[in-house]
Amino acid sequence: YGAPTGAVYAIDAFTGSIKWRKESVSINCTPVCVRDNIVYYGGAGDYIHAVTADTGAPVWTSTNNPSASHYTPLVLSSNKVILCHSSIYAFDSANGSLKWGPIGVRSGWCESAPAVANGRIYVPRNDGGQGVLVMDLNTGATLWQNMGFYCTYKYGAPAVANGKMYVVGRSVADTNAYLYCFNANASNGPLWTCYLGTTADDVSPVVVSNVVYVGGSVVRAINANTGVELWNFTPASNGNYDPFTKYGWMFYCDGYRLYGFSDGSPWPSSSG
Repeated sequence: YGAPTGAVYAIDAFTGSIKWRKESVSINCTPVCVRDNIVYYGGAGDYIHAVTADTGAPVWTSTNNPSASHYTPLVLSSNKVILCHSSIYAFDSANGSLKWGPIGVRSGWCESAPAVANGRIYVPRNDGGQGVLVMDLNTGATLWQNMGFYCTYKYGAPAVANGKMYVVGRSVADTNAYLYCFNANASNGPLWTCYLGTTADDVSPVVVSNVVYVGGSVVRAINANTGVELWNFTPASNGNYDPFTKYGWMFYCDGYRLYGFSDGSPWPSSSG
């Protein structure tokens, strides 16, 4: 857990006791990533750090300083750690050496995380009309760019599933928020769009089977193939939060209440 106090904590899931903590020079710390018993995070000295999940023992610190603080998102691929704010970097996950970058991809500071799938990186952009930039994971080369909309400077991230890329953004034409669906494997216009209103642009879609779930002031379930809205629900409190799924349920927290949705049900099956 990367805390806003500038420390990384490992907390026992059964007892709540702190197993270890790592102090940071910065008051800001990136969200952590975990794979194969290694925890990756940024913040301390603006470097990326890798430590063991069990004890917090150091494994490596990145070989150059990518300004890895201020909640800059990290994304893990098979053998790389991707860091992205206004520039994007790829580090070797085994030793922290720089594989490529920095490459400028966005205007100013941007906290939206990219998605990594099928040897590509999908970078949401906050520049007017520049949509999502698609890059080669191994080289950082630009492959193509989806145009006509823009993403906000924080929170919203694309989702890639079943050969499609889904992202929430604002249209250049009318400035309203839409869920966009693109072919994830080739440059193209949107396969479809679904209108979300005016305040849902800081959220990340979640794809399960043939349904895309989008949070925000209205929680929506959308057919992943057609873009047709299946159902929606307005939570008690308004907030831009992302849904998550587990055990065949979709869960959503509005900041005060936790809602549980069973398949096809637009009303909370449980909340607390």
